[in-house]
Amino acid sequence: MTKKLPFYTATFFVLLCMGSAISAASAQQSSAQISKHPAAKVVQDYLRLALARKWEASAKLIEPNSLENLRDSYVRRIKRPGTTVEEETAMVQKLGKADVEEVAKMSPADFYAAYNTALQEKYDLTNEVLTLIANTLELRLLSIALEGDELAHILVRTSHRDNRNQVTNLELVSLRKIRDEWKVALNEQIPMIVPLDEIDPVRKPPPVK
Repeated sequence: MTKKLPFYTATFFVLLCMGSAISAASAQQSSAQISKHPAAKVVQDYLRLALARKWEASAKLIEPNSLENLRDSYVRRIKRPGTTVEEETAMVQKLGKADVEEVAKMSPADFYAAYNTALQEKYDLTNEVLTLIANTLELRLLSIALEGDELAHILVRTSHRDNRNQVTNLELVSLRKIRDEWKVALNEQIPMIVPLDEIDPVRKPPPVK
């Protein structure tokens, strides 16, 4: 059975690998060089929209499979053993739905927008603050790592101000080329664990008689 690790673990692992790659081979990449790759504009648009909390627009830049996986993972969290009625109700109502079946029927893009809008409300980000973030946002492309012709990972340093702080962050965005378009591929930052028996059946020990 294939297992997926938590997203934050995936991000840390890939950043660690990217850090090694940058120091060894990509340290001389400039923002201008990285910008020549067609995936670079998608990354910048995606980060600007996400930081401005324009969820419907940013969802259009994400590959459908990644959006679908986000929704399905949330539904599984609701249904997992041990979830209390109160917890289930809170998770469902956060999205403005009556029950888990309604959540499962949401389009992946609608789920993405509703989930992130709920987070935005939790942190009480006003329109004035969002405008300030958008107006002060700076993006610096640090490195690009390519896996063949259809997968790219771009490391970006972001900087912006809110009503209280100057905020800087390091963002790693993975993208997949689908036909002629580059889309943000959230799935690519989820480590996959596959038992060796599924990869190489010869390794599987014979059944005990």
